[in-house]
Amino acid sequence: MSDPQTIHAGCVLIGEAGLLIRGASGSGKSTLAREVVSRALQTGRFGRLVSDDRTRIEARNGRLIAQPVEPLGGCIEVFGLGIVRQAHEAAAVIRLVIDLCEDL
Repeated sequence: MSDPQTIHAGCVLIGEAGLLIRGASGSGKSTLAREVVSRALQTGRFGRLVSDDRTRIEARNGRLIAQPVEPLGGCIEVFGLGIVRQAHEAAAVIRLVIDLCEDL
């Protein structure tokens, strides 16, 4: 087990797969997280927020685990509305890392 670290990223859980979304402030992490969860639910799959903006990561038993940083669990930033609360999962096993970058 490694020491947990807090990183600038969001995480969603789609089915059993955690998607870690990294990027600079304003790059669209929260928007992408909401859209991925919404599309999963529209197609009958499980989709839920794990964390937004700050994510605690830790290696456990050969897996990378993501968790929300308290007291931010269940909070997500919505452009034009601010911070809103929504259902969330306590943890996810990371299966995919998405790095957002600026337009070239």
